[in-house]
Amino acid sequence: MLLWLAILASIFFVSLLSTKSTIQNTNGVILYVKKSVWKPIYILLTVGLVVFAGFRSGIGDTGYYMWNFEKYRNLTFDKISGMKEPGFKTFIILLGKFFDNPQYFLLVCSAITIVFIFITLYRYSENLSISLFLFVTLGFYVSTMNGLRQYLVIATLFLANDLLIKKKMLPFIILCILLSTVHTSAFLMIPIYFFVNTEAWSARKIIVVIGFLIALLFFGDNIVNLIADEISDSQYGNYTEGLTSANANTANVFRVAVVSVPAILSFILRKKFSFDDREYNIYSNMAILTALLYCMTLKNWVFARVAMYTNIYSLLLYPMLLNQLSKKHKSLVYISFYLLFTVYYMWDVKNLTYTSYYFGINKNFIGDFTYSFYS
Repeated sequence: MLLWLAILASIFFVSLLSTKSTIQNTNGVILYVKKSVWKPIYILLTVGLVVFAGFRSGIGDTGYYMWNFEKYRNLTFDKISGMKEPGFKTFIILLGKFFDNPQYFLLVCSAITIVFIFITLYRYSENLSISLFLFVTLGFYVSTMNGLRQYLVIATLFLANDLLIKKKMLPFIILCILLSTVHTSAFLMIPIYFFVNTEAWSARKIIVVIGFLIALLFFGDNIVNLIADEISDSQYGNYTEGLTSANANTANVFRVAVVSVPAILSFILRKKFSFDDREYNIYSNMAILTALLYCMTLKNWVFARVAMYTNIYSLLLYPMLLNQLSKKHKSLVYISFYLLFTVYYMWDVKNLTYTSYYFGINKNFIGDFTYSFYS
């Protein structure tokens, strides 16, 4: 727990070094926030988080990806041509030409993922301090260490945020197709592209959201079984058993409620944005999808894998929404915001053990399978 709290403390430290310049109208509503941060400290924070994640020896499927690196790094390109997701295996082969230690593979993957996300936050966030705080407290940082391959794709698509904002459909679709060779689920971002490029809270969309929630309430199990039947013969067939199993994992209601907050706030504050505000519409639509997908996780946790693509945009939506608060409400909301999400973070990581062979942290908790890569 102390390690995770130290990470949170480092985020607060960088936040204190951030400066803000605001312009307000006569009602005290913030119209514009200029962000700046002491760049060397921001870079140092990025490097620190990369090293901490890159030298882990546990968390989620870390051992599996170390095994992947050992399995594919010495293959030739012609050997992987008929394999599933050849892009990821090509990536491994290329890295294998420079080093043979799977720990360095984890380090490179962490560097790509975290740097891509932090570049995007620096470019687009209206309040970098809040975005960084949420990156840690909402579990995105831990997720980069768990779903390594999928987060490589997510971070790359997040970096390409400009393609969404400027409606560059063809380049975005091509990027999704290329990234699908790393993780096939990248294809899901193609229909999502068309969904998010619409007005966030139109009457039609509100009806669809309400209809979906009603259908989930009364026919949730039928919907899950229908999805399982549809994907059983596809590349996602391996999820079928998890969808239909009577012992399938489901999400905690508390987690679903927390993840749904951006969509709820977006709806409450919708009148403060114009219907043609592209960034608001895109990020709000991502929040709507995230909330709906997490409602599905009450039936089966598999849907959280899809929500990983949309949830990350809450890092950009939250600052945009909080900047719309009037001056008299701002202090109370911000204090509550930081306190509640800190509590959520502590609850989320309370049973999460960080292990690192090279740092000598909790080495006795490293599983036998993973430990074999260090001998």
